[in-house]
Amino acid sequence: EPLLGAETEPPRALVDLVTTRSQGNPFYVEELLNYIQGQGVDLRDESAIRELQLPESLHSLILSRVDTLSEEPRRTLKIASVVGRSFVAPALPEIYPELGTLGDVREHLRTLGSLDLVRLDREHEEAYIFKHVVTQEVTYESMPFAIRADLHERVGGHIEEAGTDAIERNLDLLAHHYWHSENLDKKRNYLVRAGEAAKAQYANGVAIDYFERVAPLLDGQERWG
Repeated sequence: EPLLGAETEPPRALVDLVTTRSQGNPFYVEELLNYIQGQGVDLRDESAIRELQLPESLHSLILSRVDTLSEEPRRTLKIASVVGRSFVAPALPEIYPELGTLGDVREHLRTLGSLDLVRLDREHEEAYIFKHVVTQEVTYESMPFAIRADLHERVGGHIEEAGTDAIERNLDLLAHHYWHSENLDKKRNYLVRAGEAAKAQYANGVAIDYFERVAPLLDGQERWG
């Protein structure tokens, strides 16, 4: 919705500031306006707009928005960023019980939705999506490697808990999450299985990629057919 109302012409200082900084990138424009609004600046006050100190890049702008979230919604956003661009709400507290109950997570997601960081994609599944992939990437990259590795392992374990059929349907996903974990046994296991599945589907380029990644991890003790 227009920040100043549909009938109000935006001040020239605001237009100049946003246009210059965003260089015409519509997502950047949107994020700048969200940021400026979040600063509590009177958008009719041109001198206040000129004095605004804005983050230097889209990456730093999004990071500043994530950093200013209260702790619980911020943590929910970070767990979701490891799951992927899209995620289902009920999975999050199962992956990371420290988030609280499903009711707590729903409340966090309502907050994140109101800030335009995520949006409800499929209501009946409680499936959400990061509104922009850049938001997911920046949120993910803001976490230390060791924390990301632990979360990837938790996501992989959550998929495994759904049973054999779910494992077979999600070999690529399991290979992805364990590749980014520090669980060497499962990393090897799922890279090989995903490679073999790709080979069986004649996706030879994909299979080669999996096998090339797993080769240094095998120490000559394992072979694939």
